[in-house]
Amino acid sequence: EYGLRVPDRCFDFNLLFLKGPKTGSSTLGGIARRIGVHYELNCVECSLKAGLHALEPRVLANHLSNQAIRTFEQSSLPVFEFGFVRDPIERCLSHFYHLRVSNRGIKDTP
Repeated sequence: EYGLRVPDRCFDFNLLFLKGPKTGSSTLGGIARRIGVHYELNCVECSLKAGLHALEPRVLANHLSNQAIRTFEQSSLPVFEFGFVRDPIERCLSHFYHLRVSNRGIKDTP
């Protein structure tokens, strides 16, 4: 038999996605939730309050306060934390362009 053997429990840890502003975090949060669905993790679509006390293994992929992150890190299973960092200059230019140009209806070409 040459098929892949998947263990009964693929995840022996909790998955915590740390969302940052203007970094593509909504897309990555969606990916984290899809991983949670695929591997049948708990709390894929829970509210923050429910997610902090859900059965483990679980996934949280929302904007979180520092207190919520510390609470989640005190889980009985280990926590795999991941995030995404964007080049600060690109982020600044994108923010400027979005707020100062596109929101005012100014064309992006001369």
